[in-house]
Amino acid sequence: MSENRSVSVSTLSHNDLPPLHPAYHFNGSNYPHWAQLVRTTLKGCNKVNHIEQKSPTKDDPSFKVWDIEDSIIITWLWNSMTPEISRNCFFFSTAKEIWEHLQQIYFVKQNIPACYELENRIMNTKQGALSVIDYYMNLNGLWNELDQYNLNFKMECHEDNATLRQFIERSRVFKFLSGLNSEFNHIRVRILEKDKLPSLLEAFNIVRGEESRVLGSAKSSSEDCWCGYCGKSNHNIEMCFKLHGKEKVLARVGGFKGLSKKGTNQSVKDSEIVKDGMVLPQGEGMFSKPLSKEELERLQALMDSLNKPSSTYSGFCFEEDDWKC
Repeated sequence: MSENRSVSVSTLSHNDLPPLHPAYHFNGSNYPHWAQLVRTTLKGCNKVNHIEQKSPTKDDPSFKVWDIEDSIIITWLWNSMTPEISRNCFFFSTAKEIWEHLQQIYFVKQNIPACYELENRIMNTKQGALSVIDYYMNLNGLWNELDQYNLNFKMECHEDNATLRQFIERSRVFKFLSGLNSEFNHIRVRILEKDKLPSLLEAFNIVRGEESRVLGSAKSSSEDCWCGYCGKSNHNIEMCFKLHGKEKVLARVGGFKGLSKKGTNQSVKDSEIVKDGMVLPQGEGMFSKPLSKEELERLQALMDSLNKPSSTYSGFCFEEDDWKC
């Protein structure tokens, strides 16, 4: 009697099966990911037998509890699909029937079009604007999905299986390296010149370490650009206007070179624009925006006055009588 009572209590409730994130709901095109989530969730609840094993017979003492738990799993499966797919699964009797029905329709171990699409995406995946870790994770996700379609590739012996895995690993290292940006060319060469080709994870860690080193150096360089005299950033003590004077700093970098000979239709050279005591590259100073017509006219008048020869006046002071007509 005590044994019968122990099997009459369900160990599964609706709260034991967490709702899947909407992004992972089965929509007909993401079966491998959805199936993996379902299988893992049921395995965590010790209920994966509901989709992998036959149901007990109705005269079995455990059938009542099993039937209650299976109904909970069926409802959870419905809620993990889009309405268009779940409507076609309403009249199956068990969770296993739903599982097998979807597997037969949406998953084929030798799905040639799906494998071709995955291989094509892998081939065209490049680092681009991605960080090394994001690029690696994108590739790794595609490879994991492709592996689901290649589960039927079985080797006859352990040695052959190990050789196949080494071949796949080698090709994936080559693909990872070939898709990196050009700034990692020297790291790519260094990895390929090794006597023993590193594993995919080892190659990733080498490249990621180089990325961290470069980013750290760039951050350190930007922090070093600080003036110890005036306490301002973005320039060092050698370029400080407050210490050396604006004219001397600009003369040192060519800031006034040929200024009086330039016309208004000429662009200012790099390092000739000054802001907040700092020499800025072109496009970051006062001329980063187009000048208006009035501003151009005033600038033209100023340039004309600078172009007048210095002999237009005489004497020791600039009195009205000193100016010549």
